[in-house]
Amino acid sequence: MTKKTHGGARKGAGRKKVYTDKKAWADSKKLDYRIVYLLINGYVGSTNNPYMRMAKHKSVGNPHANYKVLFASYNEKEALRVEREYHKDGYLGGSKKTI
Repeated sequence: MTKKTHGGARKGAGRKKVYTDKKAWADSKKLDYRIVYLLINGYVGSTNNPYMRMAKHKSVGNPHANYKVLFASYNEKEALRVEREYHKDGYLGGSKKTI
C-alpha cells in the first residue's frame, strides 16, 4: 500500500453542515429569487423559501403542500403583482392571514 503525500480531502469534506439554531437553518433554504406557486386546491401564493412555506401549509392542516411554480422573478414587487393578478382571476389566497 502506498502512502498518499498530496493534500488529500479537506477536513470535514462530505459532511452535512450542522446548524445551531432554527433560523440559520431556515435561512439556508432561501432562494435568491421569489416564486409564485399554485397548490392543487387552487391556492396561489409567493415565497422565496418554498421549503419552509410548504411546511407552514402542512402545519395548518393543508395536505395539499405539493406545488407548481407559475412564475419566478428576482424582483419581489413583480412577483407580488403577478400573485395579485392570479387572485383577481379567482384563485385562492390574497389577504388571508392564516395561510
